[in-house]
Amino acid sequence: MANDFYGLNLKEIAIGIQGAFSGVFILRRKKLWDVLGTIFVGAVTANYVGPALARYLNLTDYHDLIVYFCGLGGWTVCLGVLKWFDLYSRPYERSKE
Repeated sequence: MANDFYGLNLKEIAIGIQGAFSGVFILRRKKLWDVLGTIFVGAVTANYVGPALARYLNLTDYHDLIVYFCGLGGWTVCLGVLKWFDLYSRPYERSKE
């Protein structure tokens, strides 16, 4: 696409920022770094996860809506991925007998 710059699609980032702004108001974030972090993570999640999720769910007609929801829930998606990595990166622990 013409809007791609190192894998960043400006349209998807703008939609993700709109979703992240909605998330800021829903979560009632008040601290500056919480707001900026939520917006940044929402935009990046919308850019990279949104299109893949739309293709995976076979909802390419609703691409922008899926990208918006990824921006809205980007913080939660990233926390879920981090918990998944933490869960599966630990070595097997045997129960103490």
